Amino acid sequence: MIENLWICINGTVPIFLLVGLGILLRKWKIADDVFGEKATTVVFRLVLPVMIFHDIATSDIGKTFDGRILLFAVISVIIMFIAAFLAAKAVTKDNRRRAAFSQGAFRTNYAILGLPLTKALFGEAAGANATVILAVSMVLLNIGSVVYLEAFLNREGGIKSTLRGIAKNPIILAAVLGTAAYLCKLQLPTVLDKTVGYISDMCVPLSLITIGVSMKYANLKETLPLAIGASLIKTVVTPLLFLVPALLLGFRGNDLGTLFVFWASPSAVAGYAMTRDMGGDYDMYGNIILFSTLLSFLFVFFGVFILKNLGIL
Repeated sequence: MIENLWICINGTVPIFLLVGLGILLRKWKIADDVFGEKATTVVFRLVLPVMIFHDIATSDIGKTFDGRILLFAVISVIIMFIAAFLAAKAVTKDNRRRAAFSQGAFRTNYAILGLPLTKALFGEAAGANATVILAVSMVLLNIGSVVYLEAFLNREGGIKSTLRGIAKNPIILAAVLGTAAYLCKLQLPTVLDKTVGYISDMCVPLSLITIGVSMKYANLKETLPLAIGASLIKTVVTPLLFLVPALLLGFRGNDLGTLFVFWASPSAVAGYAMTRDMGGDYDMYGNIILFSTLLSFLFVFFGVFILKNLGIL
């Protein structure tokens, strides 16, 4: 039990401390909203895609990846898309808040928090599986988020624009290029390989510090119940809902751990800008990011600890 406790501490606490450092940098006025926006852009357009390319190109996916884990992850995303939509309609009649609630309960921050957490807890082999899940789920999550906004806010032309954006999405492009490099057994020149490695190593600390800098709340009193509700659905209800079916289907060890972190990851920071641009309640969505991030850390820590002690992970 003590060994499992230290595994969870060593895997989750450093990530929590890096997010905390970002919060302190904002409090000390060393970093502000402009830094958070610029750093997020750097992460999504450069650092994260380079890391995904590097992880896939240098991994041994052929020996470690099980297609069942991807299929189950995709099915769970589709189910949660429907569930979050119905929940949003049930909890409020305000369409701006419905748009924020549904996105917060559905869209995951797996790219910049769940992926490094998976690697920290379960190793590089699990990280390769997680990278493939991320690449595929990104498409579904982006489409689902726009469908919510279109349905609740009656915007026009958003889906076509998003489909074009998905085709140009740097994360998806990086996954495609990484897969091509893996299949071709591409060997980069040493200078380029080291450069790619350095950028890849920068992803986790920069991403987590950026989350901390970006965390803020507004109109908390008005939206508190909805923000907490969406956060609980995203980080607690979702993993509990799919954990038993996953166990019945035979998922154990690192595969189950990868899925568990995928389900329990907090709401996506990227959804804030989309919600704001399309007229949703972005203050409420910011509160969902805050609460879901805190809940995710706690639930992943105790969830992994319990599952390890039960011998499931």
